[in-house]
Amino acid sequence: MSEEPRSVEAAGEPLVRVPVWRRVHVRVSLLYGVVFFVVLLLLSMVFYQRGAEQALEGLQARLLARTVSLAAALSHQPVTVGDPELVSLLERSVDGDPEIVSIYIMLRDPEPGFLIIAAEHSPGGSDPAGTRYDARALPVLLMGLEQPAVESRLYADTSGLTLSGYAPIRSAAGTNVGLVGVDVSAARVAAIQDEVLRFALVAFGGGLALLGLLTVVLGRALRGPLAAVVRAAGEVAAGRFAARVRSERLDELGVLSRHFDEMAAGLEDREKIRALFGRFVSRDVARKLLEQRGEIPPEQRDVTVLFSDLVSYSTVSETLPPQQIVALLNEYLEAMHGCVEAEHGCVLEYTGDGILAVFGAPATLPGHAGAAMRAALGMQSRLRALNDEWERSGRAEAWKSRGVETLRARIGLHTGLVVAGTVGARDRMKYGVIGDTVNVAARLETLNKELGTSILVSGSCLRELPAELRALLVPRGEHRVKGRVQEVDVYSVA
Repeated sequence: MSEEPRSVEAAGEPLVRVPVWRRVHVRVSLLYGVVFFVVLLLLSMVFYQRGAEQALEGLQARLLARTVSLAAALSHQPVTVGDPELVSLLERSVDGDPEIVSIYIMLRDPEPGFLIIAAEHSPGGSDPAGTRYDARALPVLLMGLEQPAVESRLYADTSGLTLSGYAPIRSAAGTNVGLVGVDVSAARVAAIQDEVLRFALVAFGGGLALLGLLTVVLGRALRGPLAAVVRAAGEVAAGRFAARVRSERLDELGVLSRHFDEMAAGLEDREKIRALFGRFVSRDVARKLLEQRGEIPPEQRDVTVLFSDLVSYSTVSETLPPQQIVALLNEYLEAMHGCVEAEHGCVLEYTGDGILAVFGAPATLPGHAGAAMRAALGMQSRLRALNDEWERSGRAEAWKSRGVETLRARIGLHTGLVVAGTVGARDRMKYGVIGDTVNVAARLETLNKELGTSILVSGSCLRELPAELRALLVPRGEHRVKGRVQEVDVYSVA
C-alpha cells in the first residue's frame, strides 16, 4: 500500500540540473530586460536628438541676433579694409560676450565666390585684413551677403566646436557691400549632448542593475515553488505517489501546485485500488480492469490453460485445526502463484486447494505453451521444497500420521481457443476464460489420478512446446475425457 502523503520541501535541496540559460526566471528576466533596454535606447535617442536640437536652435537664435545687431551698426557707413575703427568695434563686441570665438567683416570681391577680409578679431589671433578668402564651398557664408544666415552644423577647429552666423552690411546707397560673421563656441551644445549621453549610460547601468535584481527576485519567487513541483513530479514518476507540494501561494504557481497535489492524490488512490485489486485478481487483470473502466470485453484468444489440485487435501484438512489449515493453504498457494507469475501467467481462481491459471490472457504472451510447461515444472519443484521445509519443522507429522507421506499436486495443461473477458452479474463480475480448452485442462488434471502421473499435457500443447521441453515428455496414448466426444492424445513428464 502507498505511504502517507508527505510534503516535498524545496529548501536546502538542489533543483534539477537545468542550464542557466534554459531556466524560466532567467528567460523571463531576459525578455523583460530586452524590452526595457530597447525602450530605454529609443528614449535616449529621442532625448539626445531633441536636446541637441533645442540647444542648437537656441544657439542659432542668439547668434543670429548678434550678427544682425552688429551688421545694423556697420551699415550706412564706410567700410574699408584694415580700418582701425572696424577692429575697435569688433574688439568691443568680443569683450562683451565670452561665447564669441571669432568676429570678422568681409567685403565682396569682383570674382564670384570670393570675399576679402576687411577686419577680424579673435582672442590670441592675428589680423588677416586684406586676405582674399575662397568661399565657394560655403553656401551659407555666401548667403550671408544677401540675408541673415546661420550654419546648421557645427565645425571643429583648434578652438573646439563652433557655429557660424552671418548678416549683410548695407552701404548708404542701400546695396549689400559685405557681411559680418561671428563664430561662437558650441561647447554648450556639446555639453548637452554629453549630458544626455551620460544620462543614457547611467540609465543603462541602472537598468542592468535592476535587471540583475529582477532576476534574483524572480529566481527566488519561481525557483522554490518550481523546485518543489519538479521534485514531487520526480517522486510520482518513481512510483511514490504520496508526494505533495502543499503550496499556500495564491498565484498561478499555487494553482499549479494544488492541481498537482490533486493529480498525485488521484494517482495514489488509483494505485491503492490497483494494489487492492491485485490481492484478489492478478495484476494483469487489475490493470486491464482499471484501463477498461471495470469491464473487459470478451475476446477470442489462443491460450494455454493450467489446472492444478492437491492430492489428499481432504485427508490433510481433517488433521489440522482451521487456522493451521488456512495458514498451510496460503503458504502453498503463495508459492504456486509465484511460479505462475514468474512465467507471466495469470491466476484466475483458487478453488480451495485448486488453481486455475491461463497463459496468454488477458495480456498476449508469445510462447504461452512453453511458459505454462515451465510453470508446471516449477510448481512441482517448489512443492518438493515445501515438503522438505514441512518435514524439518515437524508440521508434516500431522498428515503422515494419516498415511500421507508427502503433499503432491496434479497438473493438467491444454492449449486452444477460449473466450476471455468479464462475466457475471452487473453487481458482481469476474474475469474468466470459457470454452472447451478449459474443460480439457481440468479433465487432464483429474486423469493424472488414473494414470498415476503428476503432469499431463495434451497433444495440442505438446506441439507448441520448444524442443527441450518436448524431450521431457512421453506419450500416454489417447484418452476419452468427460464432456468431450473426441479423444485427447496425452503426454506426461518422464
